Amino acid sequence: MICSKCGAYVEEGCRFCQDCGAKMSAPSAAPAGKLKIRMGGGTAGTGAGQAGASSASPSASAPKTAAFSAAPPVTPPAPPPVTPPPAASAPFAPPPAAAPAAAYLPVQNSRFDGTLLGFLGVTLVTNFLSLITLGLAFPWLWCYKQRWIYEHTCINGYRLYFDGRGVQLIGKWLLWLLLTIITLTLFAFWIPLQLKKWEIKHVSISGMVINPR
Repeated sequence: MICSKCGAYVEEGCRFCQDCGAKMSAPSAAPAGKLKIRMGGGTAGTGAGQAGASSASPSASAPKTAAFSAAPPVTPPAPPPVTPPPAASAPFAPPPAAAPAAAYLPVQNSRFDGTLLGFLGVTLVTNFLSLITLGLAFPWLWCYKQRWIYEHTCINGYRLYFDGRGVQLIGKWLLWLLLTIITLTLFAFWIPLQLKKWEIKHVSISGMVINPR
């Protein structure tokens, strides 16, 4: 409660003011600037009364230090470097450049220099001997004829050479004859093809240059 006479603070339930001894009637608001607070054995006032108390105590007039010092400025972290997205790859790679066409040598000085009499003689002899031997001598006679043909063949100035021998062909020839009998002559259509493959494998250039360039 507040004393209406002196403005001092009076504890609840007290009938008399402890400062001025006035009788307490009813609680009332303290007048502005005259509030006194009882602290221990004495009183302290606010407003005009507080000014006198503050002048009596030098420590009260001294400015209070800050409770804490100002925090150092916080430097925001640098943003991470922005990496540009990789360039989109092409949907398809361009086709590689076409390789230049192989240079072919012009056909020059290619010929067959066998004579008619020589060709007829070789053909008649090989056919006759193959007939009287019932085809058993055909590998040797056929290789002899092919050797004569390639010896008289010139391609771009280079003489060809056939190195096939009847001994090398006899095994394949007997196998082909057996397959022809088993298949009721159906395999006979493959014999010329097989014979040509074997022939080309034994053809080479003899190294005799007819028209050097």
